[in-house]
Amino acid sequence: MNIQQLILNNCANVSLKRTPTKITSLTVNNTTITSIVGIEQMKQLQYVDLRDNCIISCEPLKHLINLQMLFIDNNCIQDLEFITTLPNYKLDWIYYQRTPTNSDIQNYQQLSNIGTEFTKHFELQLKKTLELIKTGPENYDEKMVLKYQNQVSGNRLEIKEDKELKDFKFVEKFNIKTLYISSCANVRFWRTPNNIICLENVCYCGLKSVRGIEKMKQLQTLGFQCNNVVDISCLKELPNLTSLNVGYNKIVDFSPVQRLIDRGQVSGIGTNCYGNYYQSRPTQQEIEDSKRLW
Repeated sequence: MNIQQLILNNCANVSLKRTPTKITSLTVNNTTITSIVGIEQMKQLQYVDLRDNCIISCEPLKHLINLQMLFIDNNCIQDLEFITTLPNYKLDWIYYQRTPTNSDIQNYQQLSNIGTEFTKHFELQLKKTLELIKTGPENYDEKMVLKYQNQVSGNRLEIKEDKELKDFKFVEKFNIKTLYISSCANVRFWRTPNNIICLENVCYCGLKSVRGIEKMKQLQTLGFQCNNVVDISCLKELPNLTSLNVGYNKIVDFSPVQRLIDRGQVSGIGTNCYGNYYQSRPTQQEIEDSKRLW
């Protein structure tokens, strides 16, 4: 098979020791994998998504000379300073790491054939990591809770022009149902709350993707107008969605929300009252990026 994209999600016993070499895009999410030994054989990789695993070392990535985009948050990586040396390094690549359990370490030792020296290696790398990562998800959540706890009005919170906002999992602490977000340039749907029913006006945030929002299963009302979103395929996984506003994006395929369109529950498609199209045409590069972006 001449495939270029490989997705291995929710696979309990996945290993990268025997991998196809011509893959350009690899996604391995939500597994118990602790070692990525073997990924170095995939020389053509440009996009790698390894979020939500138990990975301890990212050293094999140094062999991926074509790597353009990397997502590796929510792992147990203890040699993160290595990532900062990669040619296309971005701070988001090292966002959110947790401390590995003893089981993680033992599993990693077995998979990577590392002996007793690993303990010393681990302790050293952990110190470096703590210096590199100033705040993890818990500290971030605590900070944001303190920042917004006095701005909750009933079951509603509005967040505007906050460059510190990276995700909004922390709003679960407020037990609210309605959330408004606007002009927050760094917000993404990496970690999402489970209690939100109405997420409106996620506008002017520079969003290129809404991937991750499919985890918000209780959503009934959603609006992310005035962004650069191309792909909305993940919206088909929102069973309770009854109202959607997608105006002024770059969406090319509305089939994932056809059931809502048939019911007249989608705004921002077709043309507005002035005869102008709500959706602008994406470039070919934007279309390609939409297949990979989180």
